[in-house]
Amino acid sequence: MVDQKYFFTQFRYDALQRANEKQKLMLDSEKTKKTSLNLYERQYLGTVGAIALDKNGNLAAATSTGGMTNKMTGRIGNSPIIGSGTYADNASAAVYCTGTGDIYIRVNAAHEVSSIYK
Repeated sequence: MVDQKYFFTQFRYDALQRANEKQKLMLDSEKTKKTSLNLYERQYLGTVGAIALDKNGNLAAATSTGGMTNKMTGRIGNSPIIGSGTYADNASAAVYCTGTGDIYIRVNAAHEVSSIYK
């Protein structure tokens, strides 16, 4: 067990304050300032996804989210909802989605993409 102060970073606190001032949600990509081309002043760590095919031909999909700053308490993103942000079917494809996520939930996007390949 660690004290709550262990999880505090000034950078994340400042991002929350900016989001509160603007009264909006912020994606992880908005927490960095682009300096030129593909160079950022701070490393961007956001959504990470993976798909895998094992030696027996089984497909798997996984999604980890960087989250959103200033999101509504209790909001659930698309990542943990199978068929919305993550889906795998040996008969078609493995899919993971990244983005705001709400639209993925509404249309069950990962499953729909997978179903195209059946």
